[in-house]
Amino acid sequence: MRGENLTPGLKDTDPQKVGVPPLRVIAEDEASQNAADLFNQWVEKAKQTLADEPKANCVTLRGFATDPELIPYDQAYGLNAACVAAYPMYKGVAKLVGMEIVDF
Repeated sequence: MRGENLTPGLKDTDPQKVGVPPLRVIAEDEASQNAADLFNQWVEKAKQTLADEPKANCVTLRGFATDPELIPYDQAYGLNAACVAAYPMYKGVAKLVGMEIVDF
């Protein structure tokens, strides 16, 4: 989500246990309450949308954050860099610093 008053001080919904329903999004501070409310509304809509799906009937949310506004790799080091990776997290970090993502 993008917008005003969406601070990332939120607890994950993943209960870290199999067979346990997802938790509600909880604000870690008062400034994050608006974001928690919006994410909880979004989760409820997702549950309604997925209600009749045989393989997935809910979502879990983890890793709330904001764009850290990192210096692009080419500006920091004067080099053009590319990312060759399978794991999405590595691709995401590379994208944050402006690397070209090479799909194979």
